Amino acid sequence: MEEIIKDFRFIIVNSHRRSGTHWVIDSIFNNFKDVTHGYLNLHRLLPFHNDHLNVDEFRKRLQNKKVRILKTHSDGDFSIFRQFPHVYDFFMKEIFSASKIIYVKRDGRDTLNSLFYYLRSMGINYPTFSEFLRSKNNFDNIFPDLNRVEFLKSNHESWAKVEEKLSLNYSDLARDYSDVIRRISSFLGIEHIKPIKNVELTKYNKIDLGLRRIFPVLFKTTAVLPREGRIGGWVKNFSNDDLNFYESVMNKELEERG
Repeated sequence: MEEIIKDFRFIIVNSHRRSGTHWVIDSIFNNFKDVTHGYLNLHRLLPFHNDHLNVDEFRKRLQNKKVRILKTHSDGDFSIFRQFPHVYDFFMKEIFSASKIIYVKRDGRDTLNSLFYYLRSMGINYPTFSEFLRSKNNFDNIFPDLNRVEFLKSNHESWAKVEEKLSLNYSDLARDYSDVIRRISSFLGIEHIKPIKNVELTKYNKIDLGLRRIFPVLFKTTAVLPREGRIGGWVKNFSNDDLNFYESVMNKELEERG
């Protein structure tokens, strides 16, 4: 374990919301003994976060002999942290420099379909899915002038430019889970447990959710309101116009280049 900590102390799991973030997080701490149970949200460093922690408080949370999982939905440039120089300086010097980076990607149509229902569960309703798709990204405090599809595209493209990372796909988790764990093991340089634990998306009732907040180590998953998790579920909501709109945005750069 000493050698591992010398190489890195943190695993940063990045994604666009609803792309399988927690599935990856749960799969890591359930399959690697050298990793601490659960995760710490990097966005808690941001002053506007509901559970904000200042730098000193956050640093204390990082004191752990095991490797710590950190989560973020930032773009590949970590633009949301750059808004606060003291936070960005701490992040780059004490966290990023001691981290292994994992990026989780999902079919953008399924991602947006899931996000639509997730926002609805939080009381953020749109009359139609079409209106949601074309609405501004006003939920992440980053690039608010972009619509949902433009924001998704910018997230994918910014992470494509980051070379030192492990890229995982939601569909790989669904189709060949064990292979994903082996890829993570090779990337981290940490041996996974045997047999591999397949961590499934779980919906907890209110009592279990309350217990999970008090005794998180008793639960195998940290998933936030998992819905169906199906591949291809987007077909239920995307009209032909929606699909054309989505594809026109995603392919806009290629069209402009001819």
